Amino acid sequence: MPIPITVPRLGWTMEEGTFVGWLKKDGDTVRAGEPLFTLDGDKALQEIEATDNGLLHIPPDAPKPGSTVRVGDLLGYLLAKDERHEPTPTCATSPQTSVSRATSEKTAIFPSPLKESEREPMARSSKRVTISPRARRIATELGVDWEALRGTGKKGRIRARDVLAAAHSSPRVAPSLKITFSLKDKVTIVTGAASGIGAAIAEAFAQAGAIVYIADLNESGATEHAQRIVTSGGRAHAIATNVADPSSCEALLQRVLMEHARCDVLVNNAGIGHVGTILTTAPEDLQRLWAVNVQGLYFLSRAALPSMIARRRGSIINMASALGLTAMEDRFAYTVTKHAVVGLTRSMALDFGATGVRINCICPGRVETPFVQARLREYPDPEKFRAQMVATHAQKRMAQPWEIAAAAVYLASDESAFVTGSTFVIDGGYLCGK
Repeated sequence: MPIPITVPRLGWTMEEGTFVGWLKKDGDTVRAGEPLFTLDGDKALQEIEATDNGLLHIPPDAPKPGSTVRVGDLLGYLLAKDERHEPTPTCATSPQTSVSRATSEKTAIFPSPLKESEREPMARSSKRVTISPRARRIATELGVDWEALRGTGKKGRIRARDVLAAAHSSPRVAPSLKITFSLKDKVTIVTGAASGIGAAIAEAFAQAGAIVYIADLNESGATEHAQRIVTSGGRAHAIATNVADPSSCEALLQRVLMEHARCDVLVNNAGIGHVGTILTTAPEDLQRLWAVNVQGLYFLSRAALPSMIARRRGSIINMASALGLTAMEDRFAYTVTKHAVVGLTRSMALDFGATGVRINCICPGRVETPFVQARLREYPDPEKFRAQMVATHAQKRMAQPWEIAAAAVYLASDESAFVTGSTFVIDGGYLCGK
């Protein structure tokens, strides 16, 4: 929660932790380029009078009096007498981070406060980069070396979208996933597993020792993925399945039961999306999403439950969404169906909790799947839209499919024996701001 703080004379309202200068000891000289205030906790510690040493310069993009100042915003800094300021200065993010310091070259690109012995080499540096406060915060969060970036803002200023684009150009790579939860010899079904989250779950299951049935409407895609898993030493089978067709769902379960006499884990991952409000969503669009996202789960669960109940063990994992717990503009049909998935999961968990069968759902935030990447490429400015997509997540990025797969491995394993009826949220902080 923001803590309102009014800084003397300037009248800005600030938040706890805002850095606008270095605290000087009484009697110390204020050097040209040094800002005037330091905050600690909920009060301004000191206001340094600098009228004899320089002029207070307010950057054009500084917050206006009465506005809320966030960590990294620069309120003002000192210029030596007769010195002119041209470029926009960099901004600091913490009392240990750099803020602009005037140099003899009349630039406003200044490094962190240095000891006297260290200042001369830095003054000779030819590196001149400016960055917005928000971009700097995001760069710190994502571990991006912003000084190596080329900005798209005025005079090469680095903006948040530049940092996000750089972060995307080096996406998080799935670690050499060391699965610690064992699924040894568990017979598993993963729907919609030819690509994206489903493919990542199938691969993780195989690594954990499971026998995986890759069920997908895309038969060729399912076959290729199954072959990749087998080539890497896993056990996988592909089977063409239309989850919206009850006879196709029944055929899938019958094949698995005929070949292995059991189904230990069912992952209802297949799903589709739609953009529109209730007024722009045609009845056939809603029905199409309902058939795949809800009825597909219903058909497969009905087919799998009897054998699981008979053996008094089994795990059903339904793929819901963060939009199964909240809502988003222009996602009417998708939100409706994902809320239904959450309700269906909880209802089944209550009905069959005493049978030894566990039913849970995973609620991801935005995940960077091939489908999402393809949709992004359809926009005139993909990086701008990507920035809008990730901005709602506290971690300022989308999830990678393997991060969702890791949770599925846990829910499929015996280590999650006391977990049922849960909505396993993996959203990078999307819901915490809702």
